[in-house]
Amino acid sequence: MNERIRVENEKIERDIRTNALIFTDTNETDRYERRRMEILREKQEIETLKSDVKEIKELLHKILKKESN
Repeated sequence: MNERIRVENEKIERDIRTNALIFTDTNETDRYERRRMEILREKQEIETLKSDVKEIKELLHKILKKESN
């Protein structure tokens, strides 16, 4: 049985058995998850761009070195 009591914040309840705080606003939770996934995608994109720039720099160095010989 899952009994909960409200705490001061109306969007949070406390599970009596485990004493855990449970956030009950599913809209806010969904919004948080979407934003979190967006941030992770952005970080991955930045890492990909960094890798691409590094590769371009290495190729440019090779080209310049080859031309100087």
